[in-house]
Amino acid sequence: MTNAPDADKRGQFQTERRFARRWALQFLYQVDQQDDWGVIDRKLGHLRAQVLEFEEDAPTDKAFDRTWCYVETLVRGVCEHRAEIDDAIGAAATNWTMDRMGVIDRGILRLATYELMFEDKVPGAAAINEAVELAKIYGDVDTSRFVNGVLDRIFRSLQPAEDETE
Repeated sequence: MTNAPDADKRGQFQTERRFARRWALQFLYQVDQQDDWGVIDRKLGHLRAQVLEFEEDAPTDKAFDRTWCYVETLVRGVCEHRAEIDDAIGAAATNWTMDRMGVIDRGILRLATYELMFEDKVPGAAAINEAVELAKIYGDVDTSRFVNGVLDRIFRSLQPAEDETE
């Protein structure tokens, strides 16, 4: 039997992470669209103010602070490791270059690839599933399948190789 308070906390945590990914995607869309990856702190401050002012479903108080902390983790992580992330995406996206991908597709792939490569506490399946959900909401008809395929290849490439001597 599941403990209801634990289930409630888990649900709240998942909701906060989903909000964080959505806001981080909005941020990445903007900087990628403008090709302006500098002055991240100022842009994060502007986004935070917009979220506080206009987002009706935003968590409040401490929950907002936790959520915003993860937004910053995602954004800073993607910006810091963008070359490595883009290399991984490029290797996994057969017949696609980063320039050929839509801005939304790139943003979703960058967020999830960052989580797959650098966030040990995020299960790979969760990062992929959340990316697919973002793709269904913000992408084109085929975006979710494309994102799922690319991220699955990246996830498998990050797994330790099976020892064939056993």
